[in-house]
Amino acid sequence: MACSNLRATNYHIVTADRHKTKMVSGNIIPAIATTTACITGFVTADIYLHAQGITDRERFTDGQINLAFGTL
Repeated sequence: MACSNLRATNYHIVTADRHKTKMVSGNIIPAIATTTACITGFVTADIYLHAQGITDRERFTDGQINLAFGTL
């Protein structure tokens, strides 16, 4: 918290108290885990294409993820 407040002061941003800092940092860890899982899924799909001998990957290059909705 001290480091983030020092950085905020340096860049003229409003500093945060301990509670706000914990809330923000609590949201970062799940976001990193979700992003890592999504990228791992795309890499795994690419490995399957390679293992099956598919060389025309242009059909599979458009991948989209929408994390705005919790359910499908």
